[in-house]
Amino acid sequence: MNQQLVDTFRKTSQLSPSLRAVVDWVTKDNKLILDTPIQVAPASDKGVGLYSMSRIRPDKTFLMVSTMKCISGKELLDCPRERASELFLSAETLAKKYHSENIWQQRYNQQMLVMLLQVWVQSREAGLTAHPYAAYLKSLRVGSPLFWGRDILQRTYSLNLQSYIQGLHNYFIQLHKDLRVVGLHGISSSELIELTSSIRSRTLNFSPDDPKRVDTDNVALLCPIVDLANHSFTPNTAIDGFYNATASESFVTLRSLREIAPEEEITINYGDLPNLDLLSRFGFTVPNNNFNTLSIPLNFDEWLEFAGQLFEFKQKVLKQATMTSSLESFTLHPNKMAEEHLAKLRAYLLDEEDVKQRPELTSFDLSKFKSRVTNANEKRVFKLLLDNLQKANSLFLRIKQDKLKPGQTGTPTPAVKDEADLSAIGDGNLKNMLRICLDEETILKKNIDSVSYTHLTLPTIYSV
Repeated sequence: MNQQLVDTFRKTSQLSPSLRAVVDWVTKDNKLILDTPIQVAPASDKGVGLYSMSRIRPDKTFLMVSTMKCISGKELLDCPRERASELFLSAETLAKKYHSENIWQQRYNQQMLVMLLQVWVQSREAGLTAHPYAAYLKSLRVGSPLFWGRDILQRTYSLNLQSYIQGLHNYFIQLHKDLRVVGLHGISSSELIELTSSIRSRTLNFSPDDPKRVDTDNVALLCPIVDLANHSFTPNTAIDGFYNATASESFVTLRSLREIAPEEEITINYGDLPNLDLLSRFGFTVPNNNFNTLSIPLNFDEWLEFAGQLFEFKQKVLKQATMTSSLESFTLHPNKMAEEHLAKLRAYLLDEEDVKQRPELTSFDLSKFKSRVTNANEKRVFKLLLDNLQKANSLFLRIKQDKLKPGQTGTPTPAVKDEADLSAIGDGNLKNMLRICLDEETILKKNIDSVSYTHLTLPTIYSV
């Protein structure tokens, strides 16, 4: 039965030559197991995707790919032991350099570098086997903002996006230099960016016994065929894992979360990520993304008289915060306030009169600041936020108006006020850039409206 389903998959799927080579390579050793007919077909704005050919019932594991056909961050396929040791040492050295204080990030990036080195080296060095999946990964083009033309880069009016792209650019310049130091020659900076983007866009954090667990023991994997499933925040499918103890073989599996109709696209959730992260890792953005964030700077110059009161007490309270960001910035969301950051601001702007009204606050417990301390304290917090929001918004609108003027950046930036305007733009890179700008403008407006309303409706008295 499985062989019939696999044969149907190969015959009905619309595959490029490089992708067909991958499918043939995976299926020839029975390393693809299907329990329902599926196919690869074009997906709008996404290249290709996986589609069901018949009804799939809920909670059904319908596709399995052996990890023997995956590229792993913990082993090098068909690579001599001595060369493999050299590549592992190079990856470890670079990961420690970039992430010496974060062991999880260090190990994750070490595995990413191992996969990068594997794909590149095994396609170039004589005597090493370059399997078809590596060749396919090298052929992919992810829509990284680092490949946007000057025409698009000069028309963006988001300082956050500009800073983000510059940070990525600086990272790859340094990584390219460091790879040469550890002996990886022959790869250009553009090839490095393309290959890294391709690998990042398809990497799974995988544990066969508990695939939802994310820790330092997880394996970073590139899994053929599974990686064709596109993203949705409301997916119909989840990635799981299965370990066959009898055969000592692990599998990456796809399991339906609900009933999937015939001809429906099979989707998974790449993560509850803001558009800036989706763009950087996967090369796309999504409309009306509720996971978007925006960080704005906070200026306390007008609030120093409050910040200086009860200073030692405040330092003890603020040390309990779990978030790593400082008070110098505030993270905005489209539909909620950052609760712990609000708690930190309430503690920071506490004054002696607040403590008289709420003596229980002297217990040095930050959790007591997660709700309103006093009306006066809350009004100070929201006045601080409102002032800084309006400054950030004024700067954003000033830059936007400059970009909209003809002659300022060559071709003027199109004016977009909503997703309907974006839908009329055919250039995918320009659309992604403008969506990031629109996201930022939307978050600023929503937060100004919300914070302004709260500030105006709060009484100034010290009542609780």
